[in-house]
Amino acid sequence: MSPTLRSGWDYVLVKPVNDFIYDSLYVVEQEGRPQVYRCQSMGPGKIGLLTDNPDYGATAAERTREVPYEEFVEHVLGIVVCDLKVRDHNLIRDAWLGAGA
Repeated sequence: MSPTLRSGWDYVLVKPVNDFIYDSLYVVEQEGRPQVYRCQSMGPGKIGLLTDNPDYGATAAERTREVPYEEFVEHVLGIVVCDLKVRDHNLIRDAWLGAGA
């Protein structure tokens, strides 16, 4: 989901779901791995999975894959409820543990 989420730097908090709730970021299992997608309703029975990464196409239409609703609910793992943008990866452990200033 680069540039929205930087691989190895940013984190997401996910609420497990097994259904499409509304247009949002979701974690979907693809090829045995969890992937974050911008998911949106594409009409009755269709969900669009969009990656923000321009390496997968110059336009949003090129980066969107439509899947049947049934396929989406088979593979959805959760909805993103929060994303954490890390500014200094070297200090995050200390900040998390409440270590010195």
